[in-house]
Amino acid sequence: MSFLMIVSLAYVTIETIDPEPAEASGAFTCLNDDGKAYYFQSTWNSSNNTLEIIRAEDGTNGDASNPIMTYSNWGYNNISEVNSLSMDSDGHMYAVLKQNNNNTQLFKLPFTSEGSTTTPTDMNVTLGSGDNNAASIFEKTVSGTTHKYIFTSKGFFKGNDHVLRLDTPTTVTDISVSVTGSAKTNKAKDFAWVNGGPNSGGSYDVDFIGYDQNVDRLVGATITHSGTWGGSESFVVDTEYRSTNSITLSGFTNNSSGAVMGFGNGIVYIMDNGDGDLYRYDASNDTSTSTNSNEVTSTAENTMTNSSNTDGAACGIGDPT
Repeated sequence: MSFLMIVSLAYVTIETIDPEPAEASGAFTCLNDDGKAYYFQSTWNSSNNTLEIIRAEDGTNGDASNPIMTYSNWGYNNISEVNSLSMDSDGHMYAVLKQNNNNTQLFKLPFTSEGSTTTPTDMNVTLGSGDNNAASIFEKTVSGTTHKYIFTSKGFFKGNDHVLRLDTPTTVTDISVSVTGSAKTNKAKDFAWVNGGPNSGGSYDVDFIGYDQNVDRLVGATITHSGTWGGSESFVVDTEYRSTNSITLSGFTNNSSGAVMGFGNGIVYIMDNGDGDLYRYDASNDTSTSTNSNEVTSTAENTMTNSSNTDGAACGIGDPT
């Protein structure tokens, strides 16, 4: 066989290999077969130190009796909880472990196979002492390169604020961040990226959304970036309440929301911890901070597991409906 024939056969072999499925890389699948977005909920079981991940989609409820993944063997003693769930657009999932002394550690939650139990990946990133229970991914594409960041804090940017740039799915850089504004609150137990907000290249006027149970209002944040994306950089997060009037949700008042999940096109789902009902926020109907019309629907969309030790995430790349 000639050298040219060998080279030709090699090219044929390379070109006919199917791309590796997302699950094989340790990432979760973001969309179902119909191209609709999955959403994910974590629940922490302190009796056996396990974190369960529940997956749901439009028209079905999250089934707590059949978690898609379970994580154990964290390598730390005296664990208070694991919270601050986040996912990037490729389905890589992350969480923050908090010890009883409030020391916090970042973990990656690898997908192996549906219904299995595995050991989480310690990212060897210490976030210091804090009561972190909220997190979200933010992504920005510049000159064809997508830069990904985990924003995490106590509630809605109330303390121990960190921005972690994902240099690879398993390595991060801790980026300088400062927080301003009137809506820093530990009563918003989670927040989500509004994909399509101003700093991800869209026209909506908000980058993150959460829900403050104490005043029954949505909280929002916009970010300012300085420096070079993916290089020497820093962030400022400016927080504010989304309207001048109280936003009352039917059946939601005085309940907290520990799971807020962001999707594409400005869509965010907000879960009522009291009964697991989901409410839908549409940034396209909230064009300024002076109006509260249509910020959240008055009826629940679907139901997930009611829990006080919970968080939520989605890949941010598609509408569930």
